[in-house]
Amino acid sequence: MKGLIFSIIICTKNRSEHLRELLKSLSQLRFPKEKFEIIVIDNNSSDDTKIVTLDFKGNFQYLRYFLFAQNGLSRARNFGISKSRGKFIAFVDDDVTVNKKWLISLYNTFQKTKAIAVGGCVKLVFEKKTPNWLTNHLKIYLAELDYGNKLQKIKAPDYLVGANIAFNKMIFKKIGGFSEKFGRKNNSLLSSEELELCRRIEKNEGLIFYNHSALAYHHIDDSRLNKKYFFYRAYWQGISDARLDKLHGRPMALGNRPPFSNLIHNILNFLFKPSIENAILIARTGGYLQEYGRK
Repeated sequence: MKGLIFSIIICTKNRSEHLRELLKSLSQLRFPKEKFEIIVIDNNSSDDTKIVTLDFKGNFQYLRYFLFAQNGLSRARNFGISKSRGKFIAFVDDDVTVNKKWLISLYNTFQKTKAIAVGGCVKLVFEKKTPNWLTNHLKIYLAELDYGNKLQKIKAPDYLVGANIAFNKMIFKKIGGFSEKFGRKNNSLLSSEELELCRRIEKNEGLIFYNHSALAYHHIDDSRLNKKYFFYRAYWQGISDARLDKLHGRPMALGNRPPFSNLIHNILNFLFKPSIENAILIARTGGYLQEYGRK
């Protein structure tokens, strides 16, 4: 390993307690500390995010803090990329913690393959008992990801999630950074910024790999464990889906049924088999149709 290998970018806003736990887990990585840097992008927090970050100065050889006042996750990530010095760039959400082998697992995957993007398993950690209606299928809206224990190449419709993903930095010079048409902004739950980037990587014949050993834990607070949140999350996922399809076309694996037919199909499913899953599909399809009809 020569020079700085990894830049680990954390974009955060008003989650200082979660950030503290993330930084604590990163300080325990089994990876030479002189080979990676931590970059914290504070997206205009009003809490003690800066103080919490600087408290960890002694735990890392390279830890840098930046205040970034422009709103939007994709903008913050792109700003982080512009400040990075590593060969590879890893992104983790601020409410995530990682296992000790997380970074070495990412590194080994880049070394063994010709991957442009690598991600790992994301397991959910709940603060309290989960409601009975929270099925395994609905957990995808909380960024759960598990493709099994094998190192594997993945492609559409399977993708990685932004909570735990890394890239060869050179790809950003070739195809650009995260699209600002996607990603959290203001009070919206726009998403799929990493998926859109992966679609561009595929179009440029880049390889995407999943390594289960690059394990992250996504800590879910109580505020998300209600049906209103899931309907809102699904609605904005539908908007994100439509924007993605407008840019790149609908992946064949997702089927060729027209969006309005999807809505009718989902409504009929709900009428004949009422369930929270089918109701949320209606919300997602509604968001899709609303966005897709815009010019």
